[in-house]
Amino acid sequence: MAARARRKPNLPRAEPNGADAPTPQPGADAPKRQPGAAAPFDDVGAAAAHCWQLLVRGSRDRRAAWRTPVLSTIGLDGAPRSRVLVLRRAEPAAGLLWLHTDLRSAKVAELAADPRAALTFWDPRRALQLRVEGVAGFEPDPAILAQAWARVPEVARRSYCTVEPPGRRLAGEILFDARGERNFAMLAIRVERLEWLWLGPDRHCRGESRRLGEGWEAAALVP
Repeated sequence: MAARARRKPNLPRAEPNGADAPTPQPGADAPKRQPGAAAPFDDVGAAAAHCWQLLVRGSRDRRAAWRTPVLSTIGLDGAPRSRVLVLRRAEPAAGLLWLHTDLRSAKVAELAADPRAALTFWDPRRALQLRVEGVAGFEPDPAILAQAWARVPEVARRSYCTVEPPGRRLAGEILFDARGERNFAMLAIRVERLEWLWLGPDRHCRGESRRLGEGWEAAALVP
């Protein structure tokens, strides 16, 4: 199953030192406003940058609302499949979002068959939804994978060490082995489109940012 997943188009490698991702600035929350005043997402270019800033924060802060998005894929039977994952890294410059997964999981087979994927984020405090559409790939460099695995907490490593793959029906007790690293994978979503929806106190704002060649094109949308 892992071999099929690695046939996807090459993606930029993850940078362990975090050079690609700007440090979130204090006070990055959407500004307060009075009803009837200009909405903080009226400027679509600034709104797109703000969303990327929140994605970076979500990858670094366990308490951030955008820490745990819903990943949706197309099942092998053609039906939609969704699950919650942890956002591990966001690279605004490259337009990449990184997550961890088990190579034996159903999502890997699904993405091998059809690499299109979507992520959904919701921030209840900001009343802000973000939908991400992109193409999935996997980190191929063993050295980068080993560095990432070394940072996985021991309690989380146990999930990769089960003898049976995740999601299989239990027939008895759960058995483990010590070779969880071989099941560990870094999943990258190459973002092709962002769409945000802000539910303001007296009106809503929706917009999008699409990958266009080497850059991005932002536009306002009907809420």
